[in-house]
Amino acid sequence: MSEIENIALFDMDGTLCDYDAVLSADLEKLRNPDEPIFSSPIRDDAPEYIKARANSIKQSVEWWENLPKLQL
Repeated sequence: MSEIENIALFDMDGTLCDYDAVLSADLEKLRNPDEPIFSSPIRDDAPEYIKARANSIKQSVEWWENLPKLQL
């Protein structure tokens, strides 16, 4: 019989880290000057190119490791 490994999952955005603010700042770095500024949180109704850029950013382990902690 194998041992079961305990896993804890955390909702990081708005709880532990400022996910939305960092993702918005990183998306802004990729924005073409002729594009409109996309300032809303990335949700299902976001344009496909924004979701693709966000997914590309979030694939980096370092990005997740370096999210700033929320201050109380």
